[in-house]
Amino acid sequence: KMQDPIGIKSQERIENYKICENIFKSLFENFYKELNKFHNINLNERAWKIITESWLKRFIYICFFRHKSLQQAINNLNIKKIYLKKNDKFLFFSKDCLGQYSLSANDLWNSNFYYKLLKYLI
Repeated sequence: KMQDPIGIKSQERIENYKICENIFKSLFENFYKELNKFHNINLNERAWKIITESWLKRFIYICFFRHKSLQQAINNLNIKKIYLKKNDKFLFFSKDCLGQYSLSANDLWNSNFYYKLLKYLI
């Protein structure tokens, strides 16, 4: 049995968008401050938004929809076993937004991501 697609209904898409935007807003203040510390610079919030907003929002959306689809599968399907590749040292970041899109479509990236997500959920 296949699970229904996530977020195809108009109202659900709007709600998912609002949730992801709220996640972004709640993370961003600490995110840009940590970037300043890490890089030993002092860029303001606006500068960091210009540099990172697209990447961070895309990452949030990817994580949100992977989480939601996994949760739906666990709740609605009779899953007895899940086989995933595991690499505890796997790096999930990319150099840019295009790379992030390519990685999120990669089987190895997804397998490691779902592994981490399952550890969190179970």
